Amino acid sequence: MLSSADLERALEPVRGYFSGRVITPNTVLAARLRAASVPTQGPTWETAKAVLANHADFDEAVRRAEQLMHGAHAGTGDGTPAPRRGLVTAEQPFSGTMEWFPKRFREGDIDGQGARKLLGVPNLDSTTLLVREMAQNAWDARGASASIRFTVNLREVTGPALETLRARVFTGESNGLGLKELLARPSIWCLEVSDRGTVGLNGPIRNDRAIEPGVDRNFVDLVFNIGAPRDTHLGGGTYGFGKTISYVISNVGTVLIWSRAQGMDGYEERFIGSAMGDNFDRLGRSYTGRHWWGHVVDDGDRVEPVVGGAASGLGAAVFQDRFGTDETGTSFLILDPDLTGETPEEKVKALRDAVLDNLWPKLMRGEKGRSAMGIDVFLNGTRVVMPQPEDAPALRGYTECLGAVRRAQRLDDDPSDEDGVSLVRVVQIRSQRPKKLLGHLALVRRQLQDGEEAQHHVSLMRHGAELVVKKQAYRKLDVPGFQWMGVFKPAEHVDDSFAAAEP
Repeated sequence: MLSSADLERALEPVRGYFSGRVITPNTVLAARLRAASVPTQGPTWETAKAVLANHADFDEAVRRAEQLMHGAHAGTGDGTPAPRRGLVTAEQPFSGTMEWFPKRFREGDIDGQGARKLLGVPNLDSTTLLVREMAQNAWDARGASASIRFTVNLREVTGPALETLRARVFTGESNGLGLKELLARPSIWCLEVSDRGTVGLNGPIRNDRAIEPGVDRNFVDLVFNIGAPRDTHLGGGTYGFGKTISYVISNVGTVLIWSRAQGMDGYEERFIGSAMGDNFDRLGRSYTGRHWWGHVVDDGDRVEPVVGGAASGLGAAVFQDRFGTDETGTSFLILDPDLTGETPEEKVKALRDAVLDNLWPKLMRGEKGRSAMGIDVFLNGTRVVMPQPEDAPALRGYTECLGAVRRAQRLDDDPSDEDGVSLVRVVQIRSQRPKKLLGHLALVRRQLQDGEEAQHHVSLMRHGAELVVKKQAYRKLDVPGFQWMGVFKPAEHVDDSFAAAEP
């Protein structure tokens, strides 16, 4: 029997891969499997659990799962061969044309309009919120990748791609969305948002069956569930607004989702459409206003994604960002996005500015000279120039402060009042009752350059995620010609408390 101390010791080397809410043998085992890039579902998961139950040895459980993943013989721990199967996939053949599945009202359901309003209206414009939340979801799904790619492409969809949407994807009546009227146009604008180097939407495709602790549930939580709690230790998401912002920003409340993840038998692709609109009545039945397009099974009782080669073909027909040979990740196509600005050029500039204002910590060069997240913004496939934050006058002070906070928290020491090189002051922020280190605050004073607007702000961010949660204004300097900037990051052990306090 593993004690709490045993579990803590086993978790410590892979804590960055922990995604459970409680430390148990299963959640620690899942973290160790993720650290070894072994799937946490299917036969590898079943084998690892059986070995752990028999031997109480995490290293042996991971080793046996790795053997199975690479094709070597592995049993279930009791001499029974492990079953060979990949990600959970569709149970019936797919015809080639996606089917419309409107959600019928049943006990306890919330209508689509209510689902969109469930989490309130943050004090941010929709463009900023979209960039922040979708980039953070990508970061939380990075798995074992040291660096991932995040791409935003505002594009006009015409020709064969638009015809595929009309004839093969968005079938059925789609009541109350305005989708049919949109697709009747000769061209439509869409926002394609992609991440690569992430784990993709893995795990089961049914949310009506129990999912064991430690098994990834990315697909069902994003596609079917609303308000699912954050399940990534030190992640940036909280209760799912990043999962609904893509619907909110679409004028027809509709998105397409194409994902590729690693399964036991290689890579598997999944493709599904989803929408949130107003409730409606049809043929004597009431419907919630939530819609999906995919593979309707069980005599019309539920819907699954299109998988395999059919998903690959549909994705390649309508998305511009394809998957490389060994790439995994997820792409969204947001139809008719409501972005800041009037012209496409103004809208893509607003997207770029939102990236710089909110994601600059991800763009900072690391110790090896590259950023942790490659971020690109495109207009119709043409890359928009993105300055490096260390080189941007409006961001340089913040990057210096974040660098100083990172050093202080990495060294876990009491920082000196002055950094002799950059004149950044770093101080510890502590509570009195109880006496506890809450985080580090770095401040820097800089001379104003010609035409520069004076700053007097602190960027508040989370510990591991390093997403700018808020840029808080304080008193201006009384010294003419000077400005000041700051960064606050909580300590790791209190990061969850700051997550709970986010608006």
